Amino acid sequence: MGAISFFREELERAARIRGQHATLAPHIQRFLEEVLFGQRVDLYDPRVVGRLSDPDVREHIRATFLPLILKSITRRKDRLPEEAPRSVTAWAPFQATHSERRPTESSARTAFNLVPCDNQLEVAMTQFLSFAGDVDVAAFAKNSGPQALRIDYLNAEGRRATYTPDFLIRKTDGQYLLSETKGRADRDVAAKARAAVEWCKAASSKKVKWEYLYVPEKVFEQVRGNSVEELARACAPALVQLLKDAATPQLALNFEAGSEERLAEQTQEFIDAKVLASLPSRYRKAIEHAVALFHFHKQKEKVSFGPIFQPLLGPIDHAAEALMLKRLGEEVPSEAEAQKHFFEPDMARTKKSSIKYLTERANTLKKLLVYRSPLMPTGALSFCFDYAAKVAEEPLPGIYAAVRGRFAAMSGTGLPKRVREVYDFRNTYIAHEKVVLKDAATTREALGQWIDTLVALHEAAAS
Repeated sequence: MGAISFFREELERAARIRGQHATLAPHIQRFLEEVLFGQRVDLYDPRVVGRLSDPDVREHIRATFLPLILKSITRRKDRLPEEAPRSVTAWAPFQATHSERRPTESSARTAFNLVPCDNQLEVAMTQFLSFAGDVDVAAFAKNSGPQALRIDYLNAEGRRATYTPDFLIRKTDGQYLLSETKGRADRDVAAKARAAVEWCKAASSKKVKWEYLYVPEKVFEQVRGNSVEELARACAPALVQLLKDAATPQLALNFEAGSEERLAEQTQEFIDAKVLASLPSRYRKAIEHAVALFHFHKQKEKVSFGPIFQPLLGPIDHAAEALMLKRLGEEVPSEAEAQKHFFEPDMARTKKSSIKYLTERANTLKKLLVYRSPLMPTGALSFCFDYAAKVAEEPLPGIYAAVRGRFAAMSGTGLPKRVREVYDFRNTYIAHEKVVLKDAATTREALGQWIDTLVALHEAAAS
């Protein structure tokens, strides 16, 4: 009989109720004796006692009773406005910290100066909405910060929780979209969708209409156009199925590859899995981030591919910095006076036209090697390769002699050419965006080159 009390306590804990032994215990006992085993049994039967401690029995009781308990104790109310509508432009400013894992994007279509993103899919959606501004998006905002819209819902365990959709979108026809981008579907996603749809119905009026736009990762990859209306049509079947799941939840086998498995397959197009696994975590995540952005964008007809390379900028600079520190760090004198002569050697025999350029490069290397405050490490490394290759010129003393001596052996490898190509590509398409990168084939080739360069820099710094 102790099993009945055990199951009753477990159900009360899951449903967050107390003191229901008199109500629940008789039902649990009857279920065990007459229903669970398909025939009437005696609870004191040794065979039954042994089975009551098995995990499948415990889970079966939980799955049977918990929905019934939650249904009887849950009170449902119509959604009513809690306060008057408020424009997003009236929100107080809030801080959004930029990082490689959670980047911030800029867009001319948002009321804020930055769009904080939690993952690469949100980055891709931000860029998509920016380009959709030429078609049917008047403005959008990331639903973030302390004033963000939060919707209450009942989670899979029947507990009240809050849901924060990703984007608020105003279309050019004056209608609104409440949008959610979804990579990995959790077990609460259907309940969140149902709550969001209900909120849109409650928020709509004769003049203003709200609709919920659920954007699965796989569908977003396949959409070619740059219209949010086209995106909504492509995503509509997924939302219909989601709402069916919310109404009649049932267990289902998912035969499609998850987002992590799909990302692993996509990444292998550019780098071997073993090589990727050997890289530092920061480099791995940057490569995966860039590859994911490429696959989100490659089917789009009108899009700039430049932002795809943003996740790799920091890691490549970091790897270039590590290589220069390893090769040149031990050459730097420890005393201040000696450091001055090292970075400011006699340049009397140098061409006047070259003095300014060489002095600036020496100051850049000093910031890196002495103060650990690098300025454009990839550009500084490219200079080291170029200077070391000019063996016909008479070498200058100090830092210049150190650069030639430590990098001359690498002049015959392919690394200097790779670094120069990455540096030039960066200045053309990303840093200054002299040219808008719109060709998917060019982007694919360049992305592979960037990843290869990052791997080569890491291996050179580690050797």
